[in-house]
Amino acid sequence: MVSQNLFALEPERQGEYLQRWAELIGVGEAWETLASVRDRVEPHYGAVARRIAERLQAHPFTQEVEGIAPIFMAVMPYYFDAPRLDGAYLENRARAGRAYLEAGFTASTLAAKYALFVEEWCRVFEALFPEELAWRLELERALVKVALFNYAVALEQFSYEREEKFLRAAGISRALLEQMAKVAE
Repeated sequence: MVSQNLFALEPERQGEYLQRWAELIGVGEAWETLASVRDRVEPHYGAVARRIAERLQAHPFTQEVEGIAPIFMAVMPYYFDAPRLDGAYLENRARAGRAYLEAGFTASTLAAKYALFVEEWCRVFEALFPEELAWRLELERALVKVALFNYAVALEQFSYEREEKFLRAAGISRALLEQMAKVAE
């Protein structure tokens, strides 16, 4: 079991960690399922991003987040394209995570974004496949797995970024923190 944050691992270990995590969740097959409908859903990226942004900006908990529709547009392909889970994938997700932080999301308000994301895509699936209930359910299950996988990556990043801010403020290096933790064990 990995006791370190995903973002604190060496780049070669990050890919291995992501692969094992994907195996645990079964997200590889889920991404393949979603990738199979990419051509059908891609025209809906903008509308889904706008609806999520509008819903978030209408709520008192999230109305202060700014510039989020373009961020949502940028991450849409990460749901409908089976990625290679490696350092490049993690860096792309980290860019999105930094954008979420800069926009004003917290871990809990980001959870709301993911819930709305799933809800809005389920509506799209219903419109695209009205007579194919079993297929829609398969797509919805796949979407939930991928969304949870990506949310977990975002939580790891939020945690890592908080630790980094603390370490900078305290003037402590990550290596010193790890040594202190070992001594405390």
